Amino acid sequence: MKALFMTLACAAMTIAIAQEKPQIPFITTTGSGLILADPDEATVRLGVTKQARTAAEAQAQANEVIQPLLSRIDALGIDRKNVQTSRLMLNPVYSSQPGAQTIVGYRATSTLSVRLTDFTLIGKVIDASIAVGGNTLEGVSFGLRDDMAARLEALKQAAQEAKAKAEALAAALGVRLGVLFEVVEGGASWAPMAMDFAKSEAMVQAETPVEPGQITVTASVTVRYVIITS
Repeated sequence: MKALFMTLACAAMTIAIAQEKPQIPFITTTGSGLILADPDEATVRLGVTKQARTAAEAQAQANEVIQPLLSRIDALGIDRKNVQTSRLMLNPVYSSQPGAQTIVGYRATSTLSVRLTDFTLIGKVIDASIAVGGNTLEGVSFGLRDDMAARLEALKQAAQEAKAKAEALAAALGVRLGVLFEVVEGGASWAPMAMDFAKSEAMVQAETPVEPGQITVTASVTVRYVIITS
C-alpha cells in the first residue's frame, strides 16, 4: 500500500511539473518559389488510326503508315532508342443502330512517342507523319532532362520567402525571432508543358511551327522559429 501511495505521489508531481513548464512559442511560415527554365527535350506523340472490315485489314493499314514513318524518322538522324510505341490498340466497331451489338468493323490505332533534344526536328517529325498518311497527333510536351539546378533555385526562393514572412510577422507582433527550430522541405516539382494539336486527316504543306516556351518549376519550404518575447 505504501509503495502504491509513493507511485501515485510521484506521478502527480510529474504531471504538475509538466503543467507548470511553459510551452516554447514559435512562428511557423511557409514560402514558395517559382523558376522559369528553358526546356531541353521534347516528346512528340503521333501515329495513325485506321478502320476496316476485319481486324487484320485494319492492323495492316495502320502498319502501312507506321513502317514508312519509322524509316523517315531514321532518315532524320533520330536514334531508335528515342522512339517508343506508346499506344497499340485494336478495337471492334459496333453498329450505331439502337440496341444492336453487331460488329461492323475494326479500328486499329498505333501511336509513337518520339523524344527529341533538337527542337528543329519537331516540325519535321510531324510533317513526316502526315506525308506517309499519319492522321493522329496527340501533342508535344516539353521537359527537362536535368532539373536539379532549377529545383534548387526554386527551393532557395521558397526558403527566403518563408524567412521574410517570419520576420514580417515578428515585427508586426513586437517580438524577435530566435533560433531556427525546424525546416521542412515541401518538395520541388515541375510538370511537362504540353502543346496540343487538333487531329486532322489533312494539314497545310508548310513545315509545322512549334515554340518550346519555358518550364515552370515550383517549390515550397516551411520554417519554424523560436519567438523571443523578452
